Amino acid sequence: MVAGVLSHRGLLDISNVIVIASCAAILHDLLFWSLGKKLLKTNKKKIFFVNLDKVKEFLDRLRLNDGVYIFISKFAWNLNRVILVASGYLEMPVKELLRYSIATSIIWSITFTSLGYVFASETHILKTDVRTATIAVAIFVIIVIGLENFLKRLIEKKTKKIS
Repeated sequence: MVAGVLSHRGLLDISNVIVIASCAAILHDLLFWSLGKKLLKTNKKKIFFVNLDKVKEFLDRLRLNDGVYIFISKFAWNLNRVILVASGYLEMPVKELLRYSIATSIIWSITFTSLGYVFASETHILKTDVRTATIAVAIFVIIVIGLENFLKRLIEKKTKKIS
């Protein structure tokens, strides 16, 4: 979002920002997916304070069959890493991960860069109309929490069906 604001001010090219943000998001996805792959191959029982047997049990119940989780989790940052690690652990092929990750990362980067770009022209509202700015931030937070809860319910339904 900050890069969107800087683009609006003419300090950065918005197309470069979107391309760089998309590439960074894809690399992020690949990193956490590869951590899941390494988790699968490890013989350790614990990493730091995490009991791997319990994590493996949970991830087995999660079983990702499509990219819905990957798409929604990109916008619900608390669950994003869990979904990506689960994808690697459950041996989702890298081609399938990239099929979802590339599209999702482009949508994500365009969305957040655009939000910064659009709201950059409205920064005077923060000075003059604190109430409107507070409502806008509250709506954004509610949307993110709603997406996280939606994804959480999808995962719970999926794990209950398997159990």
